[in-house]
Amino acid sequence: MASFSLSGRRIRRERATITAMIRIFCRKNHAGGKDLCEDCQALLDYAMCRLDRCVFGEQKPTCAQC
Repeated sequence: MASFSLSGRRIRRERATITAMIRIFCRKNHAGGKDLCEDCQALLDYAMCRLDRCVFGEQKPTCAQC
């Protein structure tokens, strides 16, 4: 059975991309400052949780293919 690293390069890049996208969206649509609004923070928390639980780990395909 293969073990998966949730802190590998691909997962780190995925986390950074998701975080950047949500921050840009929040700033443009919710007049947010440095911190995310409550809804966007909840979305970010959810996305990070999903990445933590991804069964593919570091070998994950793009989510659109999952």
